[in-house]
Amino acid sequence: MKESIVLIGYKGVGKSSFGKRLAEYFDMEFIDVDIEMEERDLLGRSNRQIFLGDGEKIFRKKEQEVMFSLIGKQNTVISTGGGVVEIPNAKEILSQFTKVIYLYSEIEVLQPRWPKPRVFLKGMSLEEAFARRDRLYRQVCTEIVEGSWDQILSAKCLQ
Repeated sequence: MKESIVLIGYKGVGKSSFGKRLAEYFDMEFIDVDIEMEERDLLGRSNRQIFLGDGEKIFRKKEQEVMFSLIGKQNTVISTGGGVVEIPNAKEILSQFTKVIYLYSEIEVLQPRWPKPRVFLKGMSLEEAFARRDRLYRQVCTEIVEGSWDQILSAKCLQ
C-alpha cells in the first residue's frame, strides 16, 4: 500500500494503538501526530502543557504545521490528535489524504478514558462537545469504523 492511512477520532478510541498495529500489519511507517508535536516543542512540554500554557489557538497552529508536513507522505499510518478537526483548514488538510478513517466509539466507552479537566469542552456539556466533534469527524473522513481491530481490517478503503 503506497498511500497513507490517517486515523481520526476521540481521545482514547485507540488511534495510536490501532495505528501501530496497522503499520506493522501493512509494513508501513507509523507517525503519531501527538508525539511529533511534543518532539517539536522547544521547551520539552507535553501536549497538555502546550495547550494549557500557550492556549488552544497556538496549540492548533502547531498541530496544523505537523499535519501540513505530512501531506504527500507515502506508505504511512498517521494517528492524529483527537482535536485535529479543530485546526484551521482541517477539512482542506485532511482531504489531501485518500484514506481518512474515523475510529468511532460511544461516549459511554470513551468518557472514563478522558483526563480531567476536559480542556476540549469550551463551555459545552460533554454530550454537546461529543456531538460537535462527531459531526466534524464525519465531514472529513472517507470511512467510519467501529473501534475494533477486526472492524478496522475490514474497512473498505483498506481492501
